[in-house]
Amino acid sequence: MLQKRQRSITRLLLALIVTISFLAAGNASADFAIAGEWFENRGPTVNIPPGIFDGPCGAAPFTITKGTRPITAAKQIAAPCARHQVVPDPVGFAQKPQFGVPIPSPFVVAATDDATGVGENFRIPANVFSQSQTSMIGVPFNPVIQQLDTSFNFDGPVTIRVLTANHLNTPSFTPAMPVPGQRVGIASQTRLMQANAWMGAGQTLRTAKNFNHTDFTGISVSRQVSYTGGADTFGGTMGMFLQGGGKVYIKADIVTVFAGIEILTSPLGGGPGNTQHMGRGYLTTQHRIGNTGIIFANYNIETPCTVALPPTPLGCDLVTGLSFPLGAVPGATTVNTGFPWTTGHVSAYARGTQGGQPQTTTLTAVGSDTLAAGVRTIQLVAGGVAFRTPAEGSVGIIRTAHLEIVTIMVPEPGSTMALLGGLGLIGGLYSMRRRFL
Repeated sequence: MLQKRQRSITRLLLALIVTISFLAAGNASADFAIAGEWFENRGPTVNIPPGIFDGPCGAAPFTITKGTRPITAAKQIAAPCARHQVVPDPVGFAQKPQFGVPIPSPFVVAATDDATGVGENFRIPANVFSQSQTSMIGVPFNPVIQQLDTSFNFDGPVTIRVLTANHLNTPSFTPAMPVPGQRVGIASQTRLMQANAWMGAGQTLRTAKNFNHTDFTGISVSRQVSYTGGADTFGGTMGMFLQGGGKVYIKADIVTVFAGIEILTSPLGGGPGNTQHMGRGYLTTQHRIGNTGIIFANYNIETPCTVALPPTPLGCDLVTGLSFPLGAVPGATTVNTGFPWTTGHVSAYARGTQGGQPQTTTLTAVGSDTLAAGVRTIQLVAGGVAFRTPAEGSVGIIRTAHLEIVTIMVPEPGSTMALLGGLGLIGGLYSMRRRFL
């Protein structure tokens, strides 16, 4: 009988030790799970991943002064909504991305900080946002870009920081960038989202948390990126790796000796891939020379589309029957310039032409960091611009505003371990009651 009691006491002590260990792990460990998605916007109508169109935010359109840079604070709304302004129509529209590149499943992260509190630092694991996608889509409401064909592999945040011609960092918007050199990151701050991030890794050229980086053409502004830091100027640096390529169908009067509109199939991407310019750091750039494009005189676009968005019936807006090639257009030179992540406000402005048509766009979004029902939700935003010349068919210079949004959700850590520990303690006490009372 005594031996049985000793064995029971031993089991109880073991149960209590395990229980205390579980509870300690639940309270001391800062392991947490993250989920979320990464959305990219290239100009007012092209979303990356392609084929995913914006939806309404519920905010009514608003009138602004033509060419406003940036959109004023009174007309800002929080991410994931983005403000789109297209001149000459001085009306801003509130839109939000529907889907982005996802974290395929919740990812458990080990850390020493409590990442669930608003404003707390946390590190985003490498390569957790991933997706492969092939698409052929029409581009709605764009008078020049008719169609976009792509085959992309997304992988982020990427760990590549290589000094190559595609990873340039320059103190100006100029396309003339003879010296390569994305600045080498600080290992302890890689993919670390933190307070006062503007003084951290990848932002050595930055002199203030709030800034307007501006490029003038003649006497007027042609590109501008503006940042206003949010609470504690929270943010950081990380980049998305994009591999693959595709082509853009440009619809314009490219060959003036032929009356009417032609279509140019302009290649994009290709090669082993590139780390995208936005989010990597302060004033980081890419410099790319595109492949030759082919101009076609004859083509067909199935009509009519009974519904513009989504295009209905399926395929009604796609180009078919390309024929009668008129010649080739040399590949354009593109310089993309990007800026880091923030939970504050970002506004990107660009003025240029596309297919010979004037196009001016402001894209803007506001990040956030909130806690509700034990889940911390962080909205990070980043801005940038592109300069493409000579534009397709030598019909002008294309300048495009760019915007990125990442949504990350961080649940409370330790809840499951604490629950298991509590159940173990109850079971041990119940066993002791049966044997000793």
